[in-house]
Amino acid sequence: ERDGPFPPPPPAAPFRPFHFPTDPADRPPTADRGTMSGEDVKRLNREAIEAIRSEDFGKAIECYTKALRAEGKEGKNYFKLLANRSSAYFRDGQYRLALKDSEESIKINDSFYMAYSRKGDALSKLDRGEEALKAYQEALNQAMVQKNVPSIKVSEIQSKVIQLEAKLGKGPGLPGSTAKRGPKDSKENSGESKNIGKPKIPLLPTIEFSLHC
Repeated sequence: ERDGPFPPPPPAAPFRPFHFPTDPADRPPTADRGTMSGEDVKRLNREAIEAIRSEDFGKAIECYTKALRAEGKEGKNYFKLLANRSSAYFRDGQYRLALKDSEESIKINDSFYMAYSRKGDALSKLDRGEEALKAYQEALNQAMVQKNVPSIKVSEIQSKVIQLEAKLGKGPGLPGSTAKRGPKDSKENSGESKNIGKPKIPLLPTIEFSLHC
């Protein structure tokens, strides 16, 4: 037998739980990163677009996630891929993840009009109409000051602003626009249109976005 008290045990190391990133694109490097080229990223983007057209949203999300991992956060197309994956999440009904991706895209490039449009789409579905309207208005502002934005996309965002303003009971004003609603629009707003009472089909976000720039 040993004389005297036993020596105290060594102090235990502090417990530090590992929190694995919830977003697959934020996870540690895998075989995708560093082994895939820019052409592979574009191919994954095209495959995701085709998957969305086929309503295979899970595959689209998977393709965009692989593309994001391969591109890396320092890549020039990372913010575009985030906005595209936001569209896929939106169509899959995962509105909070769609919102998260759109906001991350805006953090990287705060002049990217499509990310604001994606944000507005997600906020609309989350019943955050006032915030959605602000996002759409910012999308319109950014789209109208950029010369390379197709007019059809500007018109799409204008339509979203008008529809949401009507839903929220706000005026018809559009930022940067002097256009006024015509007599036909006035009749629709006063309930005289023959289409009154018919549900409006919500505009879905545009899915095609080039990665060439």
